[in-house]
Amino acid sequence: MPFCYFYVRESHADSFVNQNSRQSQEEICQRYYEFRVQPLGIPLGRILYDPKTSARHVPFRQRTAGKELDRILQATDHVIFAFLDRGYRAVLDFSILVDDWKRRGIVIHFANLGIDLNSPAGMLVANIMAAVAQGESDLKSERNLEIAAFRRRANRPTNGERKFGYRRA
Repeated sequence: MPFCYFYVRESHADSFVNQNSRQSQEEICQRYYEFRVQPLGIPLGRILYDPKTSARHVPFRQRTAGKELDRILQATDHVIFAFLDRGYRAVLDFSILVDDWKRRGIVIHFANLGIDLNSPAGMLVANIMAAVAQGESDLKSERNLEIAAFRRRANRPTNGERKFGYRRA
C-alpha cells in the first residue's frame, strides 16, 4: 500500500518569519495533499523534518530526515515538498535523487510548481528551477562573504559578537 510523505527543511533560525518555516511548509504540503493526493486514496505517512540544514552544502541523503525518507520509500509512494528549494539547492543532488526515485517508482510533488515530473516539460521546468535554486544560493553566499569582508575592514564583528577586549561605546 502506498503512502504519502512530506519533506520539510529549514535552513536557519530566521525561517520562522517567512514562508520557509516548518509550520508554513507543512500547511502548504497538507493543502496540496488534500487537493491532489488524498483523492487517490493514498494515506498520509509521516512528515520528515530537517532543521537548520543547508541544502546547498549537505546532499539530501546526508541529511538526517532526508536519509530516513530515502530509506523508507517504497515503489508507488508519494513525496511532497512545499518548494523545490526546500529539498534541493544543488543541481547534481537534484538530478541524481530524482532520477533514482523515478526509477524506483516514487512519485515526487513540488506543491509550488504543480508539475508532472513524468513528462518532458515537467522535468524541464524542474531542472531549470533546480538551477535557479543553486544560483540563488551561490549569490547569497557571495553577498555574505562580501558583507563579512566589509565588516572586517571596518573592524566590526562578523558574527554578531564584539571582539575580545572591545566594548560597545
